Amino acid sequence: MKLCYRGVRYDSTPPTLEMTESEILATYRGQSYHVTYPRHMTVLQPVAEFKYRGVPYRTTETGRIETADGRPVAATPTTATEISLSEVARIHRDNLCQRLSERIAAAKAQGNQQLLEILEQESEQLVCSR
Repeated sequence: MKLCYRGVRYDSTPPTLEMTESEILATYRGQSYHVTYPRHMTVLQPVAEFKYRGVPYRTTETGRIETADGRPVAATPTTATEISLSEVARIHRDNLCQRLSERIAAAKAQGNQQLLEILEQESEQLVCSR
């Protein structure tokens, strides 16, 4: 492709991408066509040496992290992943009940009987023991 920038003519060859046609059939303004996308090409990651709090480690070409002696670094599970979903649900319900009891105490202090009735109904729905 011949281009010109500030009077200087030059040839430009844009990089070509290898496109792959997918099975997805799309329609635009009544015309159907297959969606195309660029073929995935692996990009090698740069190898780099790092040090965190005095502990040396490095990244590999595949993007993995390993210690300086070549052992892969294992991802340590966090406390959040160790807790089961039922435990999370129980903690969430307990937090809701605690906040609800604080709101009931505030409604009693204000003397707002209408709000107090609504909050007590909500407490019964959540099965909060007071």
